[in-house]
Amino acid sequence: MRFDLNLKQLKIFYYAARHLNFRRAAEELFVSQPAVSMQIQSLEEAFGTPLFSRAKKKLALTDAGRLLFTYAERIMHLAVEAEQAIEGVKSTPQGVLRIGTTPIFAKSLLTLGLMRFHERYPKIRIEVNQGSSEKMSSGILYGENDLAVVGRVPYDERILSRPFPELPEDELLLVVPQGHKLALSSMVNIRDLEGVPLIMRERGSATYHALKNSFDKVGVKPTVAIEASEITFIGDLVERGYGAAVLGRVAFENELGRAPLVGIPFGEEPLKMKIDVVLPKEDSRSEAVEKFLTLLFED
Repeated sequence: MRFDLNLKQLKIFYYAARHLNFRRAAEELFVSQPAVSMQIQSLEEAFGTPLFSRAKKKLALTDAGRLLFTYAERIMHLAVEAEQAIEGVKSTPQGVLRIGTTPIFAKSLLTLGLMRFHERYPKIRIEVNQGSSEKMSSGILYGENDLAVVGRVPYDERILSRPFPELPEDELLLVVPQGHKLALSSMVNIRDLEGVPLIMRERGSATYHALKNSFDKVGVKPTVAIEASEITFIGDLVERGYGAAVLGRVAFENELGRAPLVGIPFGEEPLKMKIDVVLPKEDSRSEAVEKFLTLLFED
């Protein structure tokens, strides 16, 4: 017959079976000896078999009692482990922190911050997802990321953004091969790119949005030769003469700094790409997210 075996009953049985003495079990559990006897009797009635033999006033376990004791011992150990684990969660931040970012920012902007975070909170697992700024920012609305560090793109109204504290903006450069007609220029402006074949970043990137806005502002239509997402591939195309590119200084210096390419700043109106930390507006934040934001903005 099935019945509800509760932890209190099992605990009393465990101590009684361990000591083979109801009085010692009662003392250790801070209960009365009759209470121990009553719970043991209740268990025996529920199982329909004796758990202890009481021959010659000496307490011993029956076969059923020995079998139950093996399970009770395991369960009691698990209960202690569970209690310790919960205490650990209360005292030490745990969980998962999912960060979306671009491949460039993952390498150049987040590495040191993530190392500091891991050293401070080693029990929080960090997952870094990479993609375009547009994809990573929208991913926080669908549970793919807890937050994202991205170049600024048009955000959904449900997204909250704050400038990334370590580098709130990135300067855009015109990247050309050595020997290009603009290679010796100390600076350029957006109108200088009229008619110049361009290797453009992909449409979901912040670089693409910043450059498109600049062209629209002066009424110039860009001559797009190729769109691509991978920085070193864009660098190879520029080096081979397929066109010029506009890239962030961070990407240029970290990925293409050794290539025979020239990075030229925009002069009269410098082109800047804003860098943001984005989160969902209407969302309860996990402790891992709160700890990471504190490290970014307050440390």
